[in-house]
Amino acid sequence: MKKKKLKILAVIATVVIGILALIPIPQTLKDGGSLHLRPVIPLYTVTRWNGYGHDETLRTAGVTVTLLGMEVYSNFHEELRDLP
Repeated sequence: MKKKKLKILAVIATVVIGILALIPIPQTLKDGGSLHLRPVIPLYTVTRWNGYGHDETLRTAGVTVTLLGMEVYSNFHEELRDLP
């Protein structure tokens, strides 16, 4: 009977750790609308950049994906914006 309870506990712990490692928590950055997605156990992060510089002439946009702390995809770019 103890082995069965131990197996059930191991399965439940594995499911909980899997949920914490995969489901992202969104965080909005205060730079104009960037979104940072990161799970509780930080195996990966996804950041959607959308912001402006201090004088609002420089706009940043793109997506950055990191896996285990290494950047695996980056589509980040900055562009100058003409003010009216």
